[in-house]
This record gives sequence, C-alpha cells and structure tokens, in this order.
Amino acid sequence: MHSDNWQWMKVERLEDLEGVVLELSGMRDNSADALLAYGQLARVREVRRKEETNNSRSIKHEVPLHFSHKAFLMDVKNKSDATLLKMQILNDIERYEELLEIGTSLLGRDPYNIDVYEQMDKGTEELRKVVHKYPYFIDAAVILADALVQREIFDEAIIVLKGVIQGHAGEV
Repeated sequence: MHSDNWQWMKVERLEDLEGVVLELSGMRDNSADALLAYGQLARVREVRRKEETNNSRSIKHEVPLHFSHKAFLMDVKNKSDATLLKMQILNDIERYEELLEIGTSLLGRDPYNIDVYEQMDKGTEELRKVVHKYPYFIDAAVILADALVQREIFDEAIIVLKGVIQGHAGEV
C-alpha cells in the first residue's frame, strides 16, 4: 500500500531534504524511510549538479538507485515508494523505456497510486518524442503503445503501432 512518504519525496529543495534526512537518521538510521530520504537527497543533489554544469548526461545515478533498491528489499510497505524513487531517477537519466516498464509493473501491485501515473506521464511524453523522432526504434514504440493501452489511450497506441508497421514494411 502506498504511504504518505512520497509527498516529502517530491521535495526538490536541498535544504528541506537535508532536514528530513537528519530527522529520520536520528530516529533509525537504517529504516526504509531513512534510506528513501537518503536516495531522494542524493537524486536532488545530482540533478542540481547537472543543472549547474549544464551537462545533460552528467547525472550519477548509482547512489540514489542503491538507496532505492535497499529500501525496496527492506520493507514491504515501502515498495511503492522505493519504486517511485527509482522511476524519478530513471526520468532524470532519460531511461524512459525502463521507467514505463517499471511503472506498468507497479500499477499491477498498486493500481490506485496516482503518483505512479504522474511519473509514467513524464516518461510517456519523453518516449513520444523519441518514437516521433526515431520511428524505427521498435522496442520504444511497443513500450509506448503498451503504456498507452494501460492508461486506455487506445487510439494513440494504434497510431504508434501503425507507424512502426509502415516504417518497417519495406524490410520484409
């Protein structure tokens, strides 16, 4: 079940996150909540560093992913929050196909979690751009179509798949 932790995980101000991390680490340093806070803090620090250097490929994602993974393994009630953090990180590092695959899986376990849809919308929009620019990326198109079907946007899913078929008709 989705917890309220995700609300503070949306915090993007570094100072606010550092306060949350200090508060949680003072309570129980190795709790899943603390690990998620550490992961979010590491993610926001990397996003800030990327913005400061103007380098679109400079995000180091290993540390926030590590904290997300540890929290996922540690506590059943935080699996959704850990997965949402991972989805945020994947969005930051522009791995939209993986974001949508994980989001679709999470919806199977937590279908009423509105935050999953929010993260998937971000990934879907970016993947739309990729598929539009590179229609021959079949895997990206299929993942996009699957994400659209999951959200019952059937007309657009059909258009995406028709584009792939038309783009590869000459290869047969």
